[in-house]
This record gives sequence, structure tokens and C-alpha cells, in this order.
Amino acid sequence: MLKKVVIAGLAVAVGVAVLAWLSPKLISTIRYTAEQAVQSAEDAVPLETEIGRLRSEVKRLENDEHTYYSQVAKQAVEVDKLRKDVDDTMANMDKQWSNIEAMRKDLGDTERTSFKYGARKFGRDEVTEQLARDFKSYENCEKELKAKKELLSAADKSLAASEDQLGSLKGTRKDMQTELEQLEADLKLVRLKEAQTNLVVNDTDYGQVKSDIGKLRDKIATRQKALDYQGKFANGTIDATASRDQPDEKELIKQIDEKRNGHKGDGKNVAEEK
Repeated sequence: MLKKVVIAGLAVAVGVAVLAWLSPKLISTIRYTAEQAVQSAEDAVPLETEIGRLRSEVKRLENDEHTYYSQVAKQAVEVDKLRKDVDDTMANMDKQWSNIEAMRKDLGDTERTSFKYGARKFGRDEVTEQLARDFKSYENCEKELKAKKELLSAADKSLAASEDQLGSLKGTRKDMQTELEQLEADLKLVRLKEAQTNLVVNDTDYGQVKSDIGKLRDKIATRQKALDYQGKFANGTIDATASRDQPDEKELIKQIDEKRNGHKGDGKNVAEEK
């Protein structure tokens, strides 16, 4: 199985190499297309989702803070060890120098041929050789102490920088949280403006409703007119509520007779003229 996977991987690698050799433009196009696809995928993520993701990241940083404390604590322990080493070296050198000073003082007496230290007795040559060895060792310790002090100084500066950074972590997270809150508020305002800008009123629908309302108004008016006519002609042409200012019957007959007689007279005169 592993052999097949290796062979398949080699085949893909060879294929890509061949394509790159035959058509660099094709490889470039594929690379560009892949980059565009990644960018499109990132752009497709809603901004609200991105804000939520970043808030989760800030929370994760807060939860991981104990790891930074542990790292700085280890660094501080190493600095303490270096400082103790420097102090111990300096104490040993002080003791060694005291011993050198004692032998140097004894050898200052040129008349003495032997010296007693503790329960042992040493000849002048032995003390001289020991003094030379101790002085050489002291000079080597001086160089070593200088290097240790330089290392301690660098470690102290590094620890101080780490402590400053550790102290600023909380402030940095607070700044990020505040900025995310501001971005969220800005985004809400942007969404509100986008909603106002993208508001589309369908005038056709409004016009159709207004037309239907007009038609309904006409239908109701027609029904009302029909009821008016129905009431008007339900009892014939006599309107019992009409005004009673009607001519007297005798006066009306008299007027008609006069008109008739007048027509007769007019006819006679016309015949005689003929």
C-alpha cells in the first residue's frame, strides 16, 4: 500500500514537472486560479462571522496566557541560576585571592626557607609553585567571571523584556476586544445603510392596488345608484313627497278652453282671407 502511495506521489510530481517544463503559462494560470479561489472563499465569509472568529481567537489567547507565564517563569529560574553561579564564582575568587595574598606575604620574607600551613610544612619552592598555579587559576577565573557577568546581563535584559511583554498581554487583548466591538458597531451601521440603499419599491404593485381600489369605488357607486333608481321608480311616476304647488282644476280647464277657442278663431280668419 505504501509503495503504491509513493509511486502515485512520484507520478504527480513528475506530471507537474513536465507541465511546468512544457507550459509555464499553464502552471502560472493554475496557480493564479487557485489563489483566486482561496481569495473568493475568504471574501465569501460574512463579516459578522469574521468578527465572531476573531473574538474566539482573542479568547483563545487569554486561555493560553498561562503558557506564557510558564515560559517567563522558566526564564527567570535560569537567570537566578546564572546569578547564583556568578555570586559563587566571586566568593570562590575572593577566598582564592586571600590565599594568594597570604602566600605572597610569606614569600616577601626572603630569609625564610619553609612555611607551615595547617599541619603541613612546605618548602619555599613548593609555595612559589603553588602561588604561581593559584595566580594563573585566578586570572582564568577572572575571564570566566567576566563572561558569566555578560551572560547574566543579557539574560536580565531578556527577562525584563519578557516580563514587560507579559504585562502588556492583557492590555493588548483589551485593545483588540475594544477594536472588535467598534468594528461590530461600524458594521451594523454599514448594514443599515446598505439596507436603505438597496430598498426597491415595486411601483407596479402599488399602481395595481390603486387601480383595484378605484374599480371597487366605482362598483360601490354603481350599486348605490341602482338602489337610488330602484327607490325612485318603485311606486310609478307619482312622487308623494313632491311639492303640492299644482294648478287649480277649474283654472286649468278654463285655460285650455281659451286656447282652443283661440285656435278656432285663427282658423276662420285664415279661411276668409283665402
